[in-house]
Amino acid sequence: MLENHSGKSPYFITLSKVREQEGVITDEDKITSIVSYVPRFKKDNKPDKGERRKPDWMQPKFHSVINVDFVTGIKKPQYKATAFKKLELNQYVENFIKELKRLKRIPELIYDQTDSCYYVSNPPLFTTDEIHLVQINSFKGIAEYYSTLFHEITHSTKSANRMGCRDKKSKKKLAYANEELVAEMGAMIACTELGLEYNRQNSLTYLKGWLSKAKKGDKNIDDVLIEAYSFACDAAEYLLKDIDLEKLIPDTMQDRANEETEELEKDSKILFEDDRMKLINHFVDERVKLFFKTMPDKGILKILKDHKFRYAPTAKAWQKVNTEKNIEELKSIVNNYVKNRDKKIPGANNEKRLRVAKVKASAKLKLLKLNK
Repeated sequence: MLENHSGKSPYFITLSKVREQEGVITDEDKITSIVSYVPRFKKDNKPDKGERRKPDWMQPKFHSVINVDFVTGIKKPQYKATAFKKLELNQYVENFIKELKRLKRIPELIYDQTDSCYYVSNPPLFTTDEIHLVQINSFKGIAEYYSTLFHEITHSTKSANRMGCRDKKSKKKLAYANEELVAEMGAMIACTELGLEYNRQNSLTYLKGWLSKAKKGDKNIDDVLIEAYSFACDAAEYLLKDIDLEKLIPDTMQDRANEETEELEKDSKILFEDDRMKLINHFVDERVKLFFKTMPDKGILKILKDHKFRYAPTAKAWQKVNTEKNIEELKSIVNNYVKNRDKKIPGANNEKRLRVAKVKASAKLKLLKLNK
């Protein structure tokens, strides 16, 4: 649900926070709902302050949210996604595979097939424990290859040398169709965690096919899916446990990410500055801001007000949302003001000079009369 309403940023904000920060929603179709669960306790079982205790029940709470990319005028978390280039993604995932091999969490990978991929074992001894695959260049792309590989790797986690049987309570082996649901969901989770794209439609079609064949017993379809998803999460957690994925990132990508982070930390850009004022574009606050270093005259303040710029006491600046139009508008106001402030025209900073000139002229006139 969130993925269908997301932008480039991974961050969402509640509508109440948008109103609180006086933000403006640019696309209301991107508003969606999420649910959080609040721990609740019986009156006679309330924990003391700082005490951690299992709640008596969890109360669902719904929130209306929107991705921050579709809101202007709010303070957004700094975020920069560094993209993989050339063979960096392959290297990253292969580093993960090597780590799984080192930790003995996956069986031997054997590339000896021409048209199929499968995991083979001989329970209960598991003296045979292998994944057989076709060569990687037989796939349309690396996403297809790795989604297939992680499908078979998820199958292999049921080995007694690893996680053992899926259902720890009944100790029963899952039916073939139910196990296929687990393997496909496990592959989807692993690919997502590693940033790999997978063919969603193919996966959904695959799941739908096996779901129709899955043994349900006294369970409905939803229960079967939830059970399979739970086992898939267990498998993915087993594979990913205690592995620091950041350390597996290729050095070339890490260096590029550090450079981009340094650039991101520059949260503003100076558009104009002299001894009287400074104009900046503040990326984090999403505001174009005009700071006066000396007392501005009434003319420039009137122009700012007429163009709907507002003074923010906390920022000590005249500002507006930093849209391209607003930035160009304020740059134009500043340029015109700078050009005209030394000329005797309305709005220029000449009022004080004129008053001084009048006082001097009056003093000279009085001095002339006294000399007569």
